[in-house]
Parts: sequence; structure tokens; C-alpha cells
Amino acid sequence: MLPTPAFFIVPTYPAKCQNFYRGRNMAFLERSDSCHANGDSDVARCALMDAALTGPVGKCLSRTCRLFYLKSVKCRSFLVQRVRHHMRPHSKPASLHIDYLDIGGRKVPVTALHNPRARRIIVRVDLAAGSVQVTSPTKRGMAKALAFAQEQRQWIADRLEHVPAPVPFKSGTRLPYRGREHLLRHIARHRAHETGRGPVWRRSGSETFGLPEICVTGDIDFMKRRVTDWLKTQAREELTARVLFHAEAFDVRPARITLRDQTSRWGSCSSSRALSFSWRLIMAPPHVLDYVAAHEVAHLRHMNHGARFWSLVEDAIPNYEKSKLWLEINGPGLHRYGADPFGLTD
Repeated sequence: MLPTPAFFIVPTYPAKCQNFYRGRNMAFLERSDSCHANGDSDVARCALMDAALTGPVGKCLSRTCRLFYLKSVKCRSFLVQRVRHHMRPHSKPASLHIDYLDIGGRKVPVTALHNPRARRIIVRVDLAAGSVQVTSPTKRGMAKALAFAQEQRQWIADRLEHVPAPVPFKSGTRLPYRGREHLLRHIARHRAHETGRGPVWRRSGSETFGLPEICVTGDIDFMKRRVTDWLKTQAREELTARVLFHAEAFDVRPARITLRDQTSRWGSCSSSRALSFSWRLIMAPPHVLDYVAAHEVAHLRHMNHGARFWSLVEDAIPNYEKSKLWLEINGPGLHRYGADPFGLTD
């Protein structure tokens, strides 16, 4: 029996030809799918592919596409999905409209986005930033989307009832850093003994005779950005160190480590072995950050939450339940610090 050829096509032909060749390639995929579903032999599938590659579509593919032959049939359905994804018409950048809703005397920011893939008008409430996002499937429906948000004011009010107010990064703000409360302090210029520390630095409680401080110098208008960048830098250093530590213990190697500001999860591990973390973990106690790092590195061994996965996590963090509970209770509150009410920042 001949090996079943599964292939991945990366289309690079001119834009004016995309619709023509997209239709022919998709027709070929559908025929190939039907052969597979009907249980046709490997010889028949190979003959079908040979016919396609020697025809007009094959001539185009030989010049403008890369073909990768794989031996496993298991990859085939995944590759077909990837082909269909790449042949899908590219959507234009989403347009953005900003407005406010008056809910109980409180101005709530509303962002209206255009997403051509949306099937209907969708209203989402960001419980971290205390803002509302409305998605419209058409650009013409922006006004209708905002009107729909107005109609859902009571539902939005119920959702926002228990949301704490955002805490901006400004002088005098108190925020957690490595699980301990710190005071943000703006300093107009460096003092003599502070020269060379950079625009942001930390002063311990022994230096301030009180709360430890995070000091920021320079233009006060850039204070939020400088504090955010400094926290991300500290998070990257700490997370990288803990990831490499656990990776060596588990005998695995991550492909890369990235930082994000997602609100739905604290970390993730992709099938390409890429690890992603929320930079806000630097606000949590060190044992919590260490638990999330070990959790995601363990996924490089077990891409599930089965018994062997949790056994591996427990080997690295014996009391991980404590850290997990801390995140469930206190984690959502970390998103209000320096939160952008419109959700426009990274």
C-alpha cells in the first residue's frame, strides 16, 4: 500500500487570482475529503492527488506553494483546517468607537468594535477594568450596537455592582508588589545617591521607615507607562528564572516565554511549547508566581490536567493548593491596578 499523502499548502499567489484558485483548491480538498470518508484506497487518494498536481491547479501550486508531505494520516484533518484558514479572505483591521454609559450616576466606558466574523451584536463586561465592549458584525451597525448596549444597562449594572474601582498608577497609589503593599512615589529628579538607578527603582521599608516605595522619576505624564514597563521587566526576570528552574527539574525545554495581560488565565502552554504568562503575577506573593510557572512547565510533559500532571506539580510545589486558592480569591483584584478602562493597552 502506498503511504497516504497529507499536505499543507501555503498560498502565495497574486491577490487578483486568490478567489479563482481558492475555489479550485477547496474543491480539490472536498474531493480528497470524500475519498477519505468513503474509505477509498490509498492508491485512489494518490491518484487523485497526482491528477490535481498535474492539472491547471497543480501547475499553479508547483510555482507558488510549498508542499510538505507527511506520513501520518492523523495530521490530515488538522492540515485541511489550516489550508482553509489560510485561504480565508483576510479581514480588515477592526474599527473602534468609544463612548460612555451613564449607569447609576457612574460613567462606564464603552468600546464598540467591528468584527466581520461576529454573527450578531455581542456585549461583554470587563470585570477587571470595569468597562463594556460591544462587538458589531458590520460597520454600519456601530450606532445600533451602542444603542443595544444602552438597552442592556440594567444587566450591565448588575455585572458591575461588585467590581472594585480601577486603581491608576499615580503618585500616592498603593499597590502590591511580590505580595507586599508598596507606595508609588513620583520624584521630579534624581537625588545624588540615586543616580544611575534608572527611571524606576524600589526603596525598602528600612529606607523609608514605613511602607516600601516604588519611586518614579521624569515627566509625571509618563508615570503609568514607566511603572507598567518596570513591573513587566521584573515579572519577566522572575518568571524566566523560575521556568528555567522547573524545566531543568522536569527535563523539558520551552520554546519561548512571553508576557501578556490576559484576564482569562494566568498562564498557558501551547502545542509549540511556547509558554505565556500574565505580567501581573509579579504583584502576587512569590509562592504564587512559582506555582504558576511550575504549572505551565509541567504541561510540557503532560498537556492535560490528569493525575500524572498534578503529581508532577506536587513534586515541584508540595503545597500548591495554597497558591491555587490564593489566585482564586485574590487574583481577579490584581487586574484593577493600572487598568485601562477602554482596554486599549497591551
